[in-house]
Amino acid sequence: KRLESSGQAFLQSVERHILRNFVFLHALGSGLPLPIGTQDVGMLDSRFFDEDPDGDNGSGDLFGDDNGEASEQTPANGPLLTEEDFKKRAEEIYDEYAKKYSSRFKWLRPDLFIPTLSKDLARDADALLAVIEDAGLWNPANDAKLNKLINLLSKQHPGEKVIVFTQFADTVRYLEHE
Repeated sequence: KRLESSGQAFLQSVERHILRNFVFLHALGSGLPLPIGTQDVGMLDSRFFDEDPDGDNGSGDLFGDDNGEASEQTPANGPLLTEEDFKKRAEEIYDEYAKKYSSRFKWLRPDLFIPTLSKDLARDADALLAVIEDAGLWNPANDAKLNKLINLLSKQHPGEKVIVFTQFADTVRYLEHE
C-alpha cells in the first residue's frame, strides 16, 4: 500500500522496519527486556511522523496493544544510511522507551526468546538494508507519479480547485513539500 502511495513512503516504511529490528537486536544483544506494545512512528524516527499505521488494523502499534497514550516527538538525528546509523538510533530509541515511555510497554525478558531470533532479525535487517542501498536516496525529480501530478495541476488544470486523495500522511507531506 505504501509503495502505491509513493516511493518515499515505501522507503520510510522499510527504514521503520529496520529500526524496529535493531531496537530488538539491541535489547537481545544487551540482555535487556524487549518492549512489546505501541511503537509509534514518531518515536521510531522523528524525521517521519505519519499518523497512519504501517499495518492494516488502524491502531498504529506493532503488536496490537495500543493503550491510547499520545507520543511525543523526538529530535531528528539526521539521515539513516548505514547499519551503524540504524544501530545507533535503535539504541537511542530503546533508551527513550526505557526511560520516558516504560509504562507504555510490556517488557519481556530476553531469555524467553529462542537464540535464533537475533540471527533472523539481523538477516531481515540486512535484506532490508540492501533494499535501501539499492534504492538509494529518494530523488523527487525522478518520481513519475509526482511529475504527472505536477503536470496535471500546472498545465491541465491551472487555477482550478483540485482534491488529491492519498491514504498516508507521509505522502501528503511529501507532495506538499515537493
